[in-house]
Amino acid sequence: MLMSPRLRVALACLFVLSLSLGAQGKQATAVPPSGEQQVRKLTDVWEQAHAARDTETLDGLLDAGYVYTDATGLLQTRKEYLNSVFKSPDISRVSKFTTSGVVVRIVGATAIVTGESSWKGRARGKGQFLTSAYRFTDVWVKRDGSWRAVATQGTKVGRGAEAE
Repeated sequence: MLMSPRLRVALACLFVLSLSLGAQGKQATAVPPSGEQQVRKLTDVWEQAHAARDTETLDGLLDAGYVYTDATGLLQTRKEYLNSVFKSPDISRVSKFTTSGVVVRIVGATAIVTGESSWKGRARGKGQFLTSAYRFTDVWVKRDGSWRAVATQGTKVGRGAEAE
């Protein structure tokens, strides 16, 4: 069967138009970040906010029932944790705060984050620098489309805070 030139042109135009529309549809559809990517980003935000003592940002990351268990076994509520970040009794200024070895595991609407944090800061009233490192476990829960930290446990690594 022979096609008329007009029919060929019309079919070619339809073909090009369908390719163009298909490509636009693919470009417009962005893949949302995975739960792991979202929690990893929130962990980075937490690190930066903690180093800057930005309790407003930290407050937005924490669930109303958040609890923190420190290296000595002391249990802190959300309010107590935020107060300790802002008014650390031992450190007047944090000069370096880093997190490494972060692993995020997603189990349903729960994320378990493990890693190591270290900091360096000036001792309050002493003028000397202190360093410390902790292994941590954070538990995050996704509620109403948002991830919130519900619990943290920190364990001191090595000999603890010591003068340089």
